[in-house]
Amino acid sequence: MKVKKMTTNKQPEEKDSVENHVIQDLYYTIFEQSTVSMACVYLDGEIHSANVAFKLLFGLTDEDLRAGNLHNLNPPEQPQVWHTYLNRLLTEGKRSYAFEQQFVQKDSEIFWARVRASHIQVETGTRPLFLCTFEDISVRKSAEAERVSLLQHTQAIKAAHEEERSKAIEMGTRLKALFSAITEPIIFFDQEGRVQQINEAAKYLFGWPQPQKYEGVPFYHLTENYTFHTPDGKSIPHDQIPMYRILHGETIPHTQAVDIVITEPEGQQLALSVSGAPVSISQGAFQGSVCVFRDVTETNYKRASIQKALSSLLTLVENLIIIPELTETIGEKDPFVTKTIMEVGQRLADLVQEILDCNHVALATLEAETKKLQLVGLTNYPSSKQQQFRNAFDNKSLEKYLETDLIDRLYKGETVLLNLKAQAGRARLRFGSPYLLLAPMSVGTQIVGIFVISQKRSDENYSPEGLAVLSAVAKLTGLIIEQVRLVNEWANSRANAIALEDTNARFDAFMSIASHELRTPLTTIKGNIQLAMRRLDTIMAHNHDLPEVVQEKLLRVKNPLEYAVHRVGVQDRMISDLLDTSRIRANKFMMIMHHHNIVEIVKAAYEDVKLSAPERQIMYHLAAEENLMVLADADRIGQVVNNYLTNALKYSPIDQPVELTITREDQNVRISVSDHGPGLSSEDQQRVWERFYRSTVVDVQYGSGVGLGLGLYLCRMIVEQHHGQIGLTSQQGKGSTFWFTLPLVDATREEATTGNNYSQMPL
Repeated sequence: MKVKKMTTNKQPEEKDSVENHVIQDLYYTIFEQSTVSMACVYLDGEIHSANVAFKLLFGLTDEDLRAGNLHNLNPPEQPQVWHTYLNRLLTEGKRSYAFEQQFVQKDSEIFWARVRASHIQVETGTRPLFLCTFEDISVRKSAEAERVSLLQHTQAIKAAHEEERSKAIEMGTRLKALFSAITEPIIFFDQEGRVQQINEAAKYLFGWPQPQKYEGVPFYHLTENYTFHTPDGKSIPHDQIPMYRILHGETIPHTQAVDIVITEPEGQQLALSVSGAPVSISQGAFQGSVCVFRDVTETNYKRASIQKALSSLLTLVENLIIIPELTETIGEKDPFVTKTIMEVGQRLADLVQEILDCNHVALATLEAETKKLQLVGLTNYPSSKQQQFRNAFDNKSLEKYLETDLIDRLYKGETVLLNLKAQAGRARLRFGSPYLLLAPMSVGTQIVGIFVISQKRSDENYSPEGLAVLSAVAKLTGLIIEQVRLVNEWANSRANAIALEDTNARFDAFMSIASHELRTPLTTIKGNIQLAMRRLDTIMAHNHDLPEVVQEKLLRVKNPLEYAVHRVGVQDRMISDLLDTSRIRANKFMMIMHHHNIVEIVKAAYEDVKLSAPERQIMYHLAAEENLMVLADADRIGQVVNNYLTNALKYSPIDQPVELTITREDQNVRISVSDHGPGLSSEDQQRVWERFYRSTVVDVQYGSGVGLGLGLYLCRMIVEQHHGQIGLTSQQGKGSTFWFTLPLVDATREEATTGNNYSQMPL
C-alpha cells in the first residue's frame, strides 16, 4: 500500500491537518486492536511497531519490542525465511508474499507461523518498511505430520496383516498343543461361565477323565456340591470364590494368587492356589475367562510342619543363655553393660538382615521402667547418618511414633505393618520405604525392645510365613538381649565363686543338651530339603520340553533350597562348636590319639576347603620331608587347619591368595596359614583366642559373617591337648599368619604303645 499525504484546495490547511490526524488515529486503532498478529518491520528485521496480538503470540513486552528484532525470534540454526521474502518484495516488485517458517517465543517455545508480508511504500529516502501478519499454524503442522505418520503406520499394518494372518493359523495349532501340554491345570470358560476347554493337567487334578461330559456345562453346576473355605478354615462367600471373581471380569495375577481349600462331595480336600483373568479376543469384546490352578496341598502341609518345627525350636532355646566370659579387666558397671549391649545389638541386627534378606534393620531396646527406646543396632546406613537415626530413637517413647492401638498390638506380641503415609501428625521413621514392619522382642509377657524392618521393595507383600519367621527371630533376639543384660547381674555376683561355678556348670550342661536337641531337627530339615532337591532334579531331567516359564519357576524353587542346605550346614557347624565348648568346660572333651603323618592330615583339610571355595587361590607349601609323624587325633587337627584356612579366606580380599605352609623345626612340625587381609590390632591379637570373642573392626570380605566366636578358642584347646603351641603374627594393613606346632614322634614306634587309649583334656 502507498501512504499519501492527503491535501485539498477546497479545504483550509487547519481542516486538512485535523482530517489527517483522524485518519492516522483510525489506522492506528485498527492496527492495535486487530486480532490478527501484525508488526511493521524493516528489511534488517528491526521491529518498528507491533500490535497487542503480536506481543501475545510471541510473549513479548513493550520493553522487549524496543530492542526487538526478527533475528531474535528466529530459532537458532534455522534459515531466516522472512529475510529472503522481504528482499524478494523489494527486487521483484510484488505486492505481497505468503510463506511459512518456525519462530521462537520468549519462553523458548518453538512454533510454526504463516506470514504474509507487504511492502509499505513510504517517502523516498526512508528505510524500506514492511507490514507482516503472523498466523499460528502449529496445530495444523502437527496434524499434517501426524496424518503422514498415520498413513505410513496404516500401510505398515496392512503390509503386516497378511503375514500375521498366515502366522495366526499356525500359531493357533501350536497354542492348542501347548495348552494341552502345560503342566499347570488350566480351564477356559466362555462368557456364560460354561467350561470350554480343559488341559490334561486339569483333568488329572479334578479327576475328570472324560472332559466331554463337562465341556459346555456351567461351572457352578459342576461345583454345586463342593464347599470352599480359606486355608485357616473360614467359609468363602459365593461371590468371593476366586473362580467366580474371574468369571465376573476380575484379574487375579499369579503374584497375588488366592489360596483356597475345596472339599469334594466324598470329603476329600484339595488345597489350590488360583489365578486367572478375563479374555478379550475380538475388538476388546469379552470372550470368557481362563483360570490357572496350582495344587498346593503338599506345600501347605510342609509349611505347617516347618512352622510347627520352628515353634518347637523356639521352645527349646527360650532358656538358652549365652554369657560371655568376663575378665578381671572389666571396668565400671554401666560403661561395660552399655558397650556389651551395643556390640551384641549391632551383631544381631547384621545377622537378622542376612536371615530376612531385607534392606534395613533397626534394633532398639525398651527400658522396663521408663518405657524409653535406645538404638543398639542399625544396618545398611553410613556412619554419617547413623547418629541421625540414633537421635530419633534414643530416649523417645513408642507414643511418639505409634498410635495407641498399634502399641497395644505390640504388647500383645503381634507384628505390626506400619504405613508411614497414614502417620499424620506423628513423627515418622525414615527408612526409604513407605511401609515398615515392627516386631516386638519379648521375654515372656515383657517387651524388651522392638525390631524395625524395611524391605528392599516398598510394595513387597508380607506372607504369613514371613511374618511368623520375623516374629520368631524377634523373640529369639529379645532373649539374647535380655541375656546380655544378665551380664550385669552376673558381674555383680562374681565375688561369689561357688555361685559362679554352679551357674557356669548349669549353663554348660544346658548348652550341651540344647546343642544335641537342636541338631536333631536340623538333620531332619536338611534331609527333607535334599530329598526335595533330588526330586526337583529328576523332574527337570525327564522333562526337557517343559515351557520356559515352568522351567524358570522350577529354578526359582531350586535356588532357595540350595541356599537352605548351605545355611543348615552353617548352623550345624555352629552347633558343633557349641557342643565342643560345653564338653571342654565339663571336662569331657575326649580325643582318640594315633600315629599319623601330619602331611596327610593337612592335605585332607586343604582339599576340603578347596572343594568348598573353588574360586579362591590357596598356595600349598610342603616341607622337604613328606613323612612327619605325630601322635594326634586326626579329625581334631584337621578341624584346626580347616578353621585357620576358613578364617583366612573370610577376612582377606577374594583376589588375594592364602598360603598354607608345613615346615620342620627341630623336634616339632609347624603348620601356618598366611593371608593378605586387614590384619589385627594389638587388642584383637591378645583376645582372639578367647571364647565368644569376635573382632568389631575387621570386616568379612568373603562368605558368611555369621559366627559365635568359638573357632579359634577350640583350636587353642585342641592344640594344647596335643602338647603343642599356638600363636599368630599380624600387622595392620598387611595381613596375618596363624600357626601351631606339634611335637614329632619316632616314625618307627609301634602304634601299639599308645593303642586306642583316650586322652581326656583338663580345663
